[in-house]
Amino acid sequence: MHVIFISACQKRAIRRSRAILDSYALRAGERCWMSPMTTEGLQEVRAALARSATRQTSVACYQNDGRRRMKLLWIVGARGRFGPEGHFPAGYRRITTPVRVSEWVRHAGLAARLAGLLHDLGKYSLKFQEKLRGKAELADAVRHEWISLKLWQAVRSGMDWKTAWANVYTKRLEMFIGKREICNASRYGLASAQECVDALVSTHHGLFSSRLPCPEGRLVRENLPCPPDDALFTPWSEPEGSFGELAQRLDKRLSAAAVGMAGEAWIPYWRSVFLYARAALVFADHTVSALECPPNKDTSPAFANTHVAPDGRRLNQRLAEHLSRVSEKAADLVWRMANLVERPEASLTGLQPCSLEAVLRPADPESRFAWQNTAADALAEAREAYPTSGALVFNMAGTGSGKTRMNVRAACVLSRSDAPRFSIALNLRSLTLQTGRALQCQLGLSDSDLATVIGDDVTRKLFNASNIKEKENIAAPWSDDDGNPAETEALTSGGNWPLPAWLESFFPKPQERRIVGAPLLVSTIDYLIAAGEPHRQGHHVKALLRLMSADLVLDEIDSYDPESLVAVLRLVQWCAFFGRNVICSSATLSRPVAQAVEAAYASGAEMARALRHGKSACTDEEKPRSEAKTLYVLAFIDDALPPLIKAVPHVPEKGRAERAAALLALYDSRVSAQLEAIAALPVYRHAELLPMAEESVSTWMGAVTAGVQKLHARHALTDARSGVAYSFGLVRVANIATAVDVARHLAKELPQARVACYHANDWHIARFHKEKRLDFLLSRAEGDRHIVADHEIRAFLDEAAHEERPDVPFIVVATPVEEVGRDHDFDWAVLDVSSAQSLVQAAGRVNRHRLRPCGDAPNIAVPQFNWRHCRNSDRGEPRAPAFCWPGYEGKDKERYSIHDLAQILPWREGRLVITADVRLGEDCRLGRRDDKAIAKRLFPYFGPETGEYSFVAERSPAALLSEWVYNETPLRNRTGRTEMWRLGHDVERLGDVYEAFVYQGERRGTGGQWVERDERSFREVDALPNAWLWLDAETMRAQCEAVGVDEERALSAELVSYSDTDRWEYDKGFGIVRRPAAE
Repeated sequence: MHVIFISACQKRAIRRSRAILDSYALRAGERCWMSPMTTEGLQEVRAALARSATRQTSVACYQNDGRRRMKLLWIVGARGRFGPEGHFPAGYRRITTPVRVSEWVRHAGLAARLAGLLHDLGKYSLKFQEKLRGKAELADAVRHEWISLKLWQAVRSGMDWKTAWANVYTKRLEMFIGKREICNASRYGLASAQECVDALVSTHHGLFSSRLPCPEGRLVRENLPCPPDDALFTPWSEPEGSFGELAQRLDKRLSAAAVGMAGEAWIPYWRSVFLYARAALVFADHTVSALECPPNKDTSPAFANTHVAPDGRRLNQRLAEHLSRVSEKAADLVWRMANLVERPEASLTGLQPCSLEAVLRPADPESRFAWQNTAADALAEAREAYPTSGALVFNMAGTGSGKTRMNVRAACVLSRSDAPRFSIALNLRSLTLQTGRALQCQLGLSDSDLATVIGDDVTRKLFNASNIKEKENIAAPWSDDDGNPAETEALTSGGNWPLPAWLESFFPKPQERRIVGAPLLVSTIDYLIAAGEPHRQGHHVKALLRLMSADLVLDEIDSYDPESLVAVLRLVQWCAFFGRNVICSSATLSRPVAQAVEAAYASGAEMARALRHGKSACTDEEKPRSEAKTLYVLAFIDDALPPLIKAVPHVPEKGRAERAAALLALYDSRVSAQLEAIAALPVYRHAELLPMAEESVSTWMGAVTAGVQKLHARHALTDARSGVAYSFGLVRVANIATAVDVARHLAKELPQARVACYHANDWHIARFHKEKRLDFLLSRAEGDRHIVADHEIRAFLDEAAHEERPDVPFIVVATPVEEVGRDHDFDWAVLDVSSAQSLVQAAGRVNRHRLRPCGDAPNIAVPQFNWRHCRNSDRGEPRAPAFCWPGYEGKDKERYSIHDLAQILPWREGRLVITADVRLGEDCRLGRRDDKAIAKRLFPYFGPETGEYSFVAERSPAALLSEWVYNETPLRNRTGRTEMWRLGHDVERLGDVYEAFVYQGERRGTGGQWVERDERSFREVDALPNAWLWLDAETMRAQCEAVGVDEERALSAELVSYSDTDRWEYDKGFGIVRRPAAE
């Protein structure tokens, strides 16, 4: 291709860009280059420019597309210096237009400015100043932000400075926000400007810690060994300057601006204002605190913090200066965040025109992906009809229909900008790089379009070993004098995108800048989840900035357990609040999940409307319903039915239950029609029941073995060269210990088989090896020629022929890590059922690529009872929960009455066609019972009936100001203790050793050392002769050297234990398993 580069760089960027472009192309003018170039060469130029890009960089690339015109491919750097089609301006004209500031921006800006001026007043205490000077212990009985609030409340009521300090001690346990006490008796949150400011001051370092807001716990620590002393409530000095006058003036301005805007009807409004103002305050406090001030010889004034210099710790910022800077910056940030939400493309980079063209390229009309064209056209019409409304899309297309690609296409079609920005959030960390690479290969995207965020450097290095190389980037944790918690480290890979100056100070490292700067972010949801967790402080604000500026794609939305889904739905709610589009994909989207997602999105959209409309929002009930405007657009798309698009209207509060019921009826009718359409398709996955004479583990093991033999005999393929029959089968089980036990049992019972065990408890490089091999072997869209030509498989088949063995079953025993995201195509499967969802998801790995109709020959087998029920029966507890860990069955009243899968799955003459109907159809008793369990755990937070901890209540409860509700609904279950183990080598003894990492302090990250453990803690078991896909220690070390990764990390594993008496067992063939001491 022939390309032209035009540079509009400024200042130092001119020289840098010239040096790069001169290396690849010939100059055709002072700022113009042209050259013939390959696609790979062009990507290299773009990557080189991106690596050195700053705010002054702006280089456009054009391609001669053969139609007598030059087509804009991409712009690196500032896009605003070129027109939408890449035209360079002949001149500039400055147009001065009055800036219209929304009412809510004025309110949030004033609240943030006032709170910034007040937030650290408590640091004027004698105790805090002595602590900065090393003369007092670190822990305070009352934290400085709570003292700040009490001081301001006293000053606001008319007290002078000294009297206000005397008042703090007696009032320290009174939970007044504004003029209202919110504690256990309170049932709603912030309802006025005054309450908003008070909450900002008292929560700028974290939310309240108790179940319902009260100061005990994090703010007032009455259980310290030393009671509060006089120094804590004695001022060091008077505030410098005219603090009191400025604070009173700002308070009056805010009160005057918000007159008549108080009371329960205004709770949605002030909750929204609080979100913006608090994010701005935390942002400002962190960035201002990080500034280093010149040494000050005068140490008599009050100081805000210290700085660690080469010669030791010294006083850094004067407190008065700190308060003033935070105040001004917080107010400025509110305005900038509002602009970011309104027009993210003005500040941040979106997808380039050439990438957008590749994403929007229609699918082949004759292929099974043709449905994507119809869906994209319908979404484009919806965007044109409702240009200012956010959209909630449910992508319910079936397995192997291209949901991931359609999600990306939908995000681009629905974008209100010509340069779309969106994030793809995944449940499993190991899938981020896999998904990113798949998008690059399928859509032609480059590293300049996409960034990935994971939490494991070894995973990235191992993945890149078989793909492309990346530089290592690891973010450092935050640490300051105020005791802010360390932020989660973020490992990123991809391009580099310049940020506006106001964002750079908060994202000081290039790897952090990728998170907010990338047009397309493929991320484990663990990072983004902090956007819905205000107590995560700096991490919360960084994730929130990404949410403000990009649409969200949630892949496999129903792969989360209910408590985890609550955390995910908080993201959905805030995306709707910021006007972003949300795309949720799942082939088996259940009724309660769809209901909760819709409730979350509708709630966020209603909050945004309350914020935008201000006073007029309170008069909705007086308007006729015909005047109600569109709140958001709801869309259902799949590969079986035409798209369904509906404009969801805003309705008064009393009509929202009716609206939710109507949308639920829409979901029901859609699913019913979808299941009818699916029933008419050929059968690709057919299951049979494996009857069990006894409800015991030994009987269950026998049934699994019989099922494996039967399915292999039925679906084996014959190798033309050796005449040996082979097949690839999956045995899905619920837990790691069961997986290892089953793998051992099958390996012993079926000596002709090759058995692998795939789960999370393995050395990093061992798991990488298994995934790499399975991804290669089980990618079968083009048939099996690559399998029989594979060196290892060929050796197994030839060996069997030589030994006159007629067949070789290749069996993979796997935990649920196989169910979600792994693009594998097995010939058959034996499935241990944990839920209706697990059955459908695991079955989706069978016949996935080839899609050969199986007719009346079942390719899936299901034991009559699952392993956990049999284990419980062996223990004399047959009624104990069986569909759990994973699954939805609870204890006591939440137990399922029947565990017999012959009764609770919709068998017909002993056979079961596995489609979405098994999860969504009314005749599946297990699916309906799962739905009830999900709803019971999910609806208290995001459901039709608003309660004490509801995130969607019109009058949000006071509990949302405390950490408790967030800690009760984390993304990941925090029970258990994570241990770090590694496989080491003793040079003197010439043998392998197993070492645990022991931390020096109580907290992780405080340093430590590796300590060797004996077999009482970590026992080794030799691999069985027919174990498959395992590596011995020397081979693993050789692979580490070949890949270029550190042995200490690559030969390590993170293991979760639940008791101090647990021990570990390392089966060299099948991985690491936890064994309770009783076993």
